[in-house]
Amino acid sequence: MKNTNVNNGNMSNEVPEDLSESYYHLLLTEIDNMREKMQFDILNNLEKQKNNQLVRYNQSLFSFVPKHVLIKKSYKANNFSTNVHSGSKYQVNDLKKGGKFTYTTQSDVVLTSLEVTKLESNADDLLVYLTSKKGVKIENAIFDLWINPEIWDKFTYNLLFFKKLLLDESKFKAIVKFIDGSIDYCDVKLTDTCSELAVNDDIKLRLFSPQFYLGMSFSIANYSFYNKPEVKNIILSIPEKLLYKSGMKDIKLHENKLFTTNIVPLFNLFDDYCVSQKVDEKYDGIPLIHPRNTSAFPLSVSQVWKNKHLYEAYSDHTVSEFYFHKLEGKLFYHPDDIVDDLVKNNSVFAKVSWTEHEEHGDFIDIKPNNFVSSRGSFKLISAKKSLNIIQTPILEHVIQVLKSFSNLDIRNKESIFIVLQFLCEGLDSGEDIYIRFKKAIESVDFCSFNNTLNFILNNRNDLHFIEYVANIISEFFYVNSPQMIKVNCLVK
Repeated sequence: MKNTNVNNGNMSNEVPEDLSESYYHLLLTEIDNMREKMQFDILNNLEKQKNNQLVRYNQSLFSFVPKHVLIKKSYKANNFSTNVHSGSKYQVNDLKKGGKFTYTTQSDVVLTSLEVTKLESNADDLLVYLTSKKGVKIENAIFDLWINPEIWDKFTYNLLFFKKLLLDESKFKAIVKFIDGSIDYCDVKLTDTCSELAVNDDIKLRLFSPQFYLGMSFSIANYSFYNKPEVKNIILSIPEKLLYKSGMKDIKLHENKLFTTNIVPLFNLFDDYCVSQKVDEKYDGIPLIHPRNTSAFPLSVSQVWKNKHLYEAYSDHTVSEFYFHKLEGKLFYHPDDIVDDLVKNNSVFAKVSWTEHEEHGDFIDIKPNNFVSSRGSFKLISAKKSLNIIQTPILEHVIQVLKSFSNLDIRNKESIFIVLQFLCEGLDSGEDIYIRFKKAIESVDFCSFNNTLNFILNNRNDLHFIEYVANIISEFFYVNSPQMIKVNCLVK
């Protein structure tokens, strides 16, 4: 059918629009695609917001364990002891690949001129001989004494139980031998050392690298070395029954050096400021850049400066405009008044804890920044790779586990396994720890009278392992929830 119209005096034929069925379906398909894309964008944004909120309000649960090494230092200083304060920096050089890494101590370390030279059994006591190569004046008789991490592979969790028994003793007897041949008697205290790692990072490290927790602080109590001659030996007397209780009664003292000194745990973790950056309306993810180290990756933010002024509200996540996104390693900014903020030329910088993602081998060289502790050589005992939170396979799985924490009851056997499975994620030995723990437990009973969780085992050989891991799980509940329950392990 033709329609004839008059337009400016000219006759023309107008073809009607083609509204065929194929065109109609094409239009419907396009509309469906647009709807699906909008739906996807909305759901994606909601998921992103949910994950961001999860990270913001559960910062401590996203634990990270940086690369860490355990070294023994040969002590060359002339004084009796040297304090290496927490945060002291060491440069670790990968001699094979050529990489350089910044490590620090995460606890106070006290080195000493004393070395463990002999262990012997005497009646009911184990005698530990601590000897100086030459006589040394003592002013403050405090230093670090370690159960030897080099024999971990032989005795494993028995060593940790032995440490627990030592710490439970109120005091020990010791003989001090002076260079002039005179002797004296004194009391010795052994106390635990403290790590400055974040609490949940520390819990995961204890599960992953238990040999890093064999250190103790040795101190001579209520005794003055004022006007005393140089000391040649200190002989520590330990009840031999503690060795038997720990399951190491058959240890060959002449082959296995049970104690040692001058052990230094180091972590690829260091504090420094990031470069100042313009906010530039990019609120969702301000990258944190180290001014000199291009391989440095941010792990946490302790302070924020906005326009060169300390932003004091940062520590309170309920009111802060900033929060650190641990999974992305970026600083997120949500201003209270975005309209007012847009007209300002804001800049931000922060104090950051950094690590370096690249791994290194065991062929390394270690150089302390501290001149005093740089004297002497270093021996590598253990080197462990990092446990990165980004290694978590599925973020949604972590979200579900974290949501469960508030609903879990530690008295429930399955809840304990869920928490242990979460703590074991990312560990090379995690699956082995989880399977061994689960197989070793026959039942879990809760005693409401004394608020104790009783683990019933079939095999006595698993006792110290189960005690250690069960106490870590209990502490994890205590730190992250109102749950506070004692652990008791019983062999059937």
